[in-house]
Amino acid sequence: MKALRKVLCSFLCVALLLGCFPFTLAAEEPEEEVTIELTDEMVSEVPDEEYVYTGSEIKPEIIVTDDDGEELVPDEDYTVEYKDNIDAGEATIIITGIGLYSGEVIREFTIKKAKTKVLFDAKVLSDDTILLTAKVVRADEGETIPTGTVTFSAIYLLTSPSALEADYPGELDEVELDDKGVAVFEWDFDWEGDELGPYDLIAEYSGDDNHLESKFQDEFFIFIKDEYVSPRYAIGSGSYKTSPALPPTEPVEPTAADIRVTAADALYRLGLFVGTGTDASGKPTYELNKKLTRLEALALVIRLMGLEKDAKAYAGVNPFNDVPDWGDRYAAFGYFAGITVGVNSEHTLFASERQVTLQEFTAFLLRVLGYTEANGDFKYENAIQQGTKIGLYSPYDLTEISSGSFLRGNAVLAMAGALLTKPKGGDVELVYELAELGVFPKADADWFKKEIGK
Repeated sequence: MKALRKVLCSFLCVALLLGCFPFTLAAEEPEEEVTIELTDEMVSEVPDEEYVYTGSEIKPEIIVTDDDGEELVPDEDYTVEYKDNIDAGEATIIITGIGLYSGEVIREFTIKKAKTKVLFDAKVLSDDTILLTAKVVRADEGETIPTGTVTFSAIYLLTSPSALEADYPGELDEVELDDKGVAVFEWDFDWEGDELGPYDLIAEYSGDDNHLESKFQDEFFIFIKDEYVSPRYAIGSGSYKTSPALPPTEPVEPTAADIRVTAADALYRLGLFVGTGTDASGKPTYELNKKLTRLEALALVIRLMGLEKDAKAYAGVNPFNDVPDWGDRYAAFGYFAGITVGVNSEHTLFASERQVTLQEFTAFLLRVLGYTEANGDFKYENAIQQGTKIGLYSPYDLTEISSGSFLRGNAVLAMAGALLTKPKGGDVELVYELAELGVFPKADADWFKKEIGK
C-alpha cells in the first residue's frame, strides 16, 4: 500500500506539473461591488424662477439627497452637467451618480428671450434731411444689442385715408444695427411739399434669437419755426427741441392760467362766445371740457362771424329735418351762407347731436374765412392741412386743439386762431374786419390781438 501511495503521489505531481490533470481547483470569486441608483425623487426640481438670456451660462442650483433626506456631496456622490444653457431655448441639466451612487437623472428648464427697448432721437440734419436715430438696449440692464434690424416709419396724424394713402408716408426704411446697437436713417423731408404737423414716428426692432422685438412710437410735431414749446416732441426747421410726452389723463376743468380760459374770456368780452352760467362771484363759466355737438359748433361759428342776429332773423327754409327747434334758424342760415351742407348728399341731414370733429370745425372756419371747396381752395378731407397752411392754427395751438376729443375748450382756441387770420384776399385779420362791421370797437380788436396774439 505504501508503494501504491508513492506511485499515486508521483503521478499527481507529474500531472500537475504537466497541466494534464483532468480537473482544476476552483478559485475564490471577488465580491461584486454594490451602488445606490439615483432616482427622480432624490433630485430637486429646477427652482421655479424666470430664466432670461444674459449672454452668460445660466446654472440653476440642483440638490441631491439620500433616502433619509441627507444632502449628497457634489463631485463626490454625483456630478452636474449643463447643456444649451446660454442661448434662449430649452436647456438641460444632467445629474450623474459617482462613487457609491450610479445612474442618471435629467432636468430641463427654459431660457426666455431678453426684453428690449428702443431709444429714439430725431433732429434736423440739414435743410432737406431729418435724422432719425434708434439705439436698441436690454430693458433690464441697458446693455446695447448689436444684432437685428430697425424699421423706421412715419404716420401723418391729420390726414384721413381718403385724402392721402392710409398711414402716409408709412414705412421709410429697414436698417441693420451696427456693432454699437445703433441704426440711423436720413429722412429726405421737403419742408415745402411734405405735410407739416403731427406725425407718429416709429422705430421697430425686429428682435433676434435671444432678444424680443420692441417698438418706439410717439408723436412729434414737424414745423417751420425756431421758437416752439409743446407738451409733445417737436422737430423744427433750423432747431431741435424736445420735451417729454405727457401721459394721457382724464380731462380736468382748466385753471384761470390755462390758455383756453384766456381765449374764452377774450371771446366773451367781444361778445362772440357765451358762457353756460355764472359762478358765485358772478363771473361766467364756460364748461370747456364739455363735448361740443355739430349744431352747437355751427352756432359758435355764426356768432364768430358777428351774424347771430341775422341768423335768428333769417326767414329761409331749413333743408335739414333733424334739427331741434332752438337751432332751426342757425341751421337754415348756415346752409344759406355756405357754412354747411349737412352730412348726406341730399342735404337733408345735419347730425345735430353728434359730437363735432376737429376736421368739421376747421371746415366751418375755412368757409367763414372765404375758402370754399367749390372754388378749389381746399378739399374737405384736407381741411386741417389747409387751416395750418393759411395760419389758422399755430403749431402750439394745433397741438393743443388736436389733443383727444374735440371739446368746447378746443373750439375756443380754434375760434381765437380764426380771428387772428386774414380772410381770403383780405388785408387785415378777421377780428379787424368784424370791428369795421361794427360788431365791436376797434379798440377791442387791438386788445384782443395783444392779449391772444402774444
